[in-house]
Amino acid sequence: MKIGRIVIAVIVVAAVAFTVYRFVGSKKVEVVTDTRPGVMTVEPERRNIVIYTEQIGTIAPTQSVSVFPKVGGEALSVNFNVGDNVNAGDVLATINSDALTALKIQMDAAKVTMNDTATALSRTQALADTGAVAPQVLEQARSAATSAALNYEAAKSQYDLQSSYTSIKAPISGVVETKGVEEHDMIAQSTSIATISGNSGMEVKFGATVDVQNHLKAGDQIKVLHNGAEYNGNITEISNALSSSTGLYDVKASLEGEALQSGMKVKLTLLKNKADNVLTLPISAVMYSGNDAYIYLYRDGKAVKKNVNVGIYDSDYIEIKEGLNTSDKVISTWSNELYDGAEVMLSQNDGAESSADETVGNAETESAGNK
Repeated sequence: MKIGRIVIAVIVVAAVAFTVYRFVGSKKVEVVTDTRPGVMTVEPERRNIVIYTEQIGTIAPTQSVSVFPKVGGEALSVNFNVGDNVNAGDVLATINSDALTALKIQMDAAKVTMNDTATALSRTQALADTGAVAPQVLEQARSAATSAALNYEAAKSQYDLQSSYTSIKAPISGVVETKGVEEHDMIAQSTSIATISGNSGMEVKFGATVDVQNHLKAGDQIKVLHNGAEYNGNITEISNALSSSTGLYDVKASLEGEALQSGMKVKLTLLKNKADNVLTLPISAVMYSGNDAYIYLYRDGKAVKKNVNVGIYDSDYIEIKEGLNTSDKVISTWSNELYDGAEVMLSQNDGAESSADETVGNAETESAGNK
């Protein structure tokens, strides 16, 4: 009897458990997931944006002179070679000029005439002293002698000048860069016999585009790189006219250091553009539709699209000229779910406001779970 009661009790408990399982245990708990896209925001900051550009330049001496003869003829001697150090006034070459021979003949003839007229004047003067000739004759003899003397002096000066030209001298001190004559060559006045680089240092020459030229000024510092070594330089000359051969503005800069030689090609780093104390955003925060730039602002849990006017940019930041306030919160992460008016939530890494979003989301989930 007692055993039967126990069996009945077990059956009742099992039935109750089964009933509870059917009506309670089998009920699914609904979990609501927040589907709003998570975003991060940034605030605009004022900073300087500086853009540099790299170009190729050519090393050249600050002072370089091409030497031309002032008379043509045969090169009798050549006293230099490429690489020689020469001083101003050194004789580089001598020339035998046919023109000098003709001038020598003219000078000698003028000297003979001068001596003859001087002798004639002496005789006329003696006759005039005795009254044998008229005063007019004496005056004519004096004029002839004076004219002959002047002609001789002119012929001699021309001869001496041309004679000095037969010795070609170095106009400056420096290093011979090129040699254009050998002994017994026939050379003309248009023949460059040598190029001498002065000892006043080296400079770098390069061409600048309009954008670069607009931001260059005399005294600006540049960086010059060659074979891993870096040199400093300063802009000395900026052309205001485009070069007909390159279509660029010719620029020169002085250099510090003596390791660079004429003709070397070097890499230059110089200022291309600059904007000081401008409002900026990370480049990732700005999007484009065609040529129109826009951003998304974070306002009350929603993305608000706004067009902006942008300026220059570097690898990290872009200048915002119009359409942005310093107090704005700008969405800096991209999502294909972003559109004007889209509901968004701040990511946990975005600060305190994301906590508020998370709290709201958790509250909604708990509420759904308690239904």
